[in-house]
Formats: sequence, C-alpha cells, structure tokens
Amino acid sequence: MGVEAVFTNDVTEFRHALNLADQEIRSRRLSAGTRKRLLAYVEDVKTANVFLASFSFKRDLLSQWRAYCTPGPGFALGFRAASLPTGGALWCRLCKCEYSRRQQKAAIRELVDLAVGSPSAPVIPADHPLSGLDFPNILALIAPLIKHETFSAEKEWRLILSPLNGPHSLVFHRPGTSSIVPYVRLALALDGNPLPLTRVIIGPTREKQLASDAVFSLLRSTDAHIKIGHSRVPFRNW
Repeated sequence: MGVEAVFTNDVTEFRHALNLADQEIRSRRLSAGTRKRLLAYVEDVKTANVFLASFSFKRDLLSQWRAYCTPGPGFALGFRAASLPTGGALWCRLCKCEYSRRQQKAAIRELVDLAVGSPSAPVIPADHPLSGLDFPNILALIAPLIKHETFSAEKEWRLILSPLNGPHSLVFHRPGTSSIVPYVRLALALDGNPLPLTRVIIGPTREKQLASDAVFSLLRSTDAHIKIGHSRVPFRNW
C-alpha cells in the first residue's frame, strides 16, 4: 500500500521541495510569462496524486521500533529491492531519499534548467523513467524524495507511485488518526512470482521464542528461504 505523499509523518517534506522550486524560479532572470507559468506549475503540484511506500536501509533501528511499534512485538520485513515492482497501471520506481540541502538545491536547479531549456540542463536518456514527462510531473515525483536532514539516520528509500494522468479509480481511502488517508494498492508479488521477502526481524519483545515460533509457522507454507532474526536493540516497550 502506498499512502499519498502529503499524509506522511514529516509535515514539511513534500512542500519543502516545492518551496525550493519556488525560490529557484523567482531567483532567475526569466520573462514574466515564463515565471508565471512555472510558478503556476509548482502550485498545481501541491494537489498532485503522488503516493509512496517507505523502506529503510537500516534493518534494526531504535527510532523505527519506537515510532512504529506499539507495546508488544513489531516486525521489520526485508525485501529484495531488485524484485520490487516498477511498472503496471502506476508509475512506480524505488528511489533513495536525499537529505543534503546542497544536493536538494542542485536537483531542483537542474529541473528548472530543463523547464526553461537552459544549455546547462542535464540530458534525460530515452530509457530513463522520467523521460517524456513534463516539469510538473517530474517535480511531483521527486518531491517526496527530498527530506529534512534530521531524518537522515533512517537512510530511507521510497517506492514512488503515481497514476499520473490515470483514472481516479486507482485511489482508495482509509481512516487515519486525524483524517481520511488516500492510498493506492500495490501488489509486491506479480504474475505468480513469490513475495520478494528475504528476512524478518522480530522487534523487542519479552516472548522471543513464542514470537519466533509464530513467524516460522506463518512462513513455512512458502518456498522462499526467509531468514528470521531478533532485534539487537536493547529496548523494552512493555
């Protein structure tokens, strides 16, 4: 499941990228018409249908157990990145988040270069996932990857999902803590292939053996070789 980007727990991240784009556009010597057009695009991106599923490069991190596991056992699922979906009805790509302010500004600068046809603009190869997309669509797709530096310990990767101009029937809704949360459904195992799950780490729990037995029981019907382990974080949440 991928939730809409503006509903993540970092309230600034999606709009942070748009603010950088706004600042970059306003800082340039552009014709009034070009500046107005690009700023209008940035405004439109605020309501873009962009969704994401979050992963961490760190398999056993204290902040993750604290944030996402209620008192009792939690589980970290490790996936084979190369086997995650990259197509179908949704535009879908696994991408690394960027925490460096300098790199964030450079990425936005290159995007604006593309939009205004600057000679210094990067060339997007024909086989690149962003090839053929216009400025607002590219901005909407990279905005969720620009995160505040205080989240850098998570070393997050995100599966960015978007129907782009596809049907709204792909978007579903569920109850959230403060509002209704839009989301899209994503099958991690396609065409009869096994789930690309490689590892399960059991979070801090007082019943380690019971938790291991339960996970083994759940997974033994699969043919995949899935490693089962316990968190090494000395954290007690019960």
